[in-house]
Order: sequence, then C-alpha cells, then structure tokens
Amino acid sequence: MANVFRPDRTFDSDTLWHIRAGESFLASGTIPVTDPFSWTAAGAPWISHEWLFEYLIALAYKIGPLGISLLSAIFIIIGLYFYWKLVNVSSSSSITAAFFYFLTLIMISSAWTARPHITSYAFLAITLYLLLIGRKQPAKLWFLPAVFIIWTNSHASVILGLGIVGLEMLLSYLPVFETGNIKNTPGNKKHLTGVFFASITASLINPHGFNLWLFSFKLATDPAYKNIYEWQAPETIAYKSMIFLVITLLIVLLAVRKNKADLCLLIVALLSFFGTLTSVRHFYYFVMVWMIVMVQLVGNLELSKKTISLFGGALALIFIINFSHTGWVSRDTRALAEKAGWPVKAVDWLEENKAERIFNRYNWGGYLIFRGIPVFIDGRADLYHMAGMENDPFLDYVDLMNYKQPPEEILQKYDVRYFLFPSGSWQISYLKKCGWKEVYSDEKASVLARDDYMTIGEKNDKDKA
Repeated sequence: MANVFRPDRTFDSDTLWHIRAGESFLASGTIPVTDPFSWTAAGAPWISHEWLFEYLIALAYKIGPLGISLLSAIFIIIGLYFYWKLVNVSSSSSITAAFFYFLTLIMISSAWTARPHITSYAFLAITLYLLLIGRKQPAKLWFLPAVFIIWTNSHASVILGLGIVGLEMLLSYLPVFETGNIKNTPGNKKHLTGVFFASITASLINPHGFNLWLFSFKLATDPAYKNIYEWQAPETIAYKSMIFLVITLLIVLLAVRKNKADLCLLIVALLSFFGTLTSVRHFYYFVMVWMIVMVQLVGNLELSKKTISLFGGALALIFIINFSHTGWVSRDTRALAEKAGWPVKAVDWLEENKAERIFNRYNWGGYLIFRGIPVFIDGRADLYHMAGMENDPFLDYVDLMNYKQPPEEILQKYDVRYFLFPSGSWQISYLKKCGWKEVYSDEKASVLARDDYMTIGEKNDKDKA
C-alpha cells in the first residue's frame, strides 16, 4: 500500500488530469460530456466513465497531495477487506487462506496507484464474495445492484462484473455435478436471474447510459489501443503470468488433494488468463480470481503457523522498507511533480511565454492539464480516437513516434507552434534539422518553436545569438 504514497504514484500523469476533471465537476455542478482540456479535440464527445472517482479525488485534493494517497488507500483497504472475506469463505483452512492472501498482496501491489482502476479491484472482490455467500444466503445477492450503481460510475470495468454475474446465473440452470477437480454448485436461479437483470439496469444508471457499454467494447477490441503500454502484452508480462500459473499449479500438484474448484471461478480465471496474454490490465484480475481457485484446490495447506507468521512478517518488512524509502507525501506539489519526473521548468517557460498549440509527449499530457495548458494529447486516448473527427490525434501521434509519417507533415497538418519532448530524443534532433528552433532546454525537456511563431523576446534572443 506504500505505493500510493510514492511521488510517481501520487502524481501519476492520469491522476493529474483526473484531479482537474473532478475540479471542473465541482465548479460547474455538472458532469462534462465533451472535452474541456485539449486544443485538438476541444468540444468532442467524451465518455467520462470515471467521473465519480474524479469527483472524490478532487474533494480529497482539497487537503493536498496527502488526500490523494489517503483516498486511494481507502479503496485499497476496502478491496483487501472483502478479498480476505472472499479467501476465507473459499477455504477450509485459515492457514491456506492466509498463505494465498499474502501471496496475492505481493502479486497485485504494483497495481496500487492513485487512479480509478483501483476501485475495480475492490468491486471485483465484493462481487465475487456476494456471489459465493449468496449460494447459501440468496437475499444477500440483492446488494449487487447497489454495487453496480457505484461501479458503473467509477470505472468501465463494470462490464467484467456483469459478465461474472451473468455466468453465475447461467450455471445456476445446470444441475449440481462434480468431475475431476471441478464442481458446479448452482446458486438460487430465481434470485440470480432477478439480480442479473437488476444489475444490468443499475449499470445503465450513468451519464452515458448504454454508450458506456459500447465504449467498453470498442476499448477492448480496437487494435489501435495496442499502442498503449497498459493495453499491450509485453513478453515480460506474458512470461510473468505464465510462470505464476505454473507455480500455482505445482502447488496444487504437490498438495495431492482431492479438492474441487468452483466451475464459475475457474472459467473466470481462465478467461482472465487469456486476457492477460493480450493486455497487461487483465493480469491483476487474473491473479485475484486464480488465487481463489488455488485456495479451493489446495484445501488444508501443510504449513505451520510459524511459517505463515514469518511470511506475513516478511511482507510487513517489505512494506516498511518501501515506505521509509519513499517517505511521507509532501505538501509541495512542485517538488512532487519534479520527483515524479514531469517537465516542471519547461512548462514554466510555456506558461511565461503563453505558448499555444503545443505538441506534447503523450505521458506528459496529464501534467500539462494539471497546469492548465491545453494539450495535443493525453492519457484519454479513447477520446481522441473515438471522437470521429477528420483527423485522429492519437493515431497521428503514434505515426510520429514510429516515423510512419514525416513528423514535420503531421505538425503542419495541426498547425503546431511549439513542440515539447524529452531532451535528447530523436524527435527533437530531427525537428531541429527541419528548421525548428530550440527556445528552451534542460535535463528533462526541450521546447522547440516554429520560426514564424516565436515571441518577440525569443526572436531578439535568436538575433543576438
């Protein structure tokens, strides 16, 4: 959990534009459905599917950066609480439950950042827990529609939750059966059917209605988003997930038990595993569900309480070391931004010179929005790609990065006046050869300007040089 107190996690690029989005909600009292932050897609339709989290993070930011970390920690604690209940109810042994719970914490801790997706882990844990206990206490299933009302306004992963509830409903129409290490324990089909359709209705209670579903489908299927790291499946992530799967399977084989895993959970785990091989984002969902399957299969793990205590102590030590290394969150937002690696001084220059029509690095867009500067692009790739405009800023940015089009032609198409990129990048060197002038540079970033858009002061400096 110490991750959410790190400068790069507290001042993550996406976190920063989420704060500004939430502040715009607070100021206007309305949820925007068009883009207010860019100059390339200003006024274009925007599916603000995370508006509730943005509203909360804007409130939290009123007490400073610490508020961001504390809000994130609250969601993490809620998720961990229900995940423990889920692990515990799935296990016949407290030792087994504790072992796999701690193992899960280690595997998913890298996902703990101050961003809306952390809410989805909490909602997933709550949904799975209610479905499991709902088999014996059907009345508790009716908490799910309330969960989905909050989930649908916090993150578009609500579709994942609906899919799981729908699967549980379909399996409830099958008889009880056991085969090998798999069992189907149907829930109350009458309650599940009602809850499923009530949850669907609840998921439509958002500012965008059914368009949120269409948005989620496009986001998951459009190959254009494979240009974003989080939607890729780098070899390191794929290998990590497969190694993790092999290790857990070995644990089961070594346990030599005749226990059985729940069919619904097994299907969800396998689907999320295959999803992991195509997108980094699915890995943490896979870990959470697969660990429950492991808990059920292993049964009574032959570990002493001393071993579990040592395991838990090691985890606590890792947390303490990490926290002592990162320190407490500073109140100085400028210092945090510098520690997080943002081009603070270069943006100072842009502000002082009232620069406009800036072509910025994708990962720096959130920081520019935080500073109140209209961007070419930012972390809302879906906005730029789905806007239906004549030009597609997202794909043009990808083409520039990969030199699929000459950079100068892309910049000319958008009438770009300033170019903000890391110092020493090939893009900076290339554009200098094309006649763009370096008007600012430091160890992190350089600013280039088209000669015909230089300010009077810049031209005088150029003439003196």
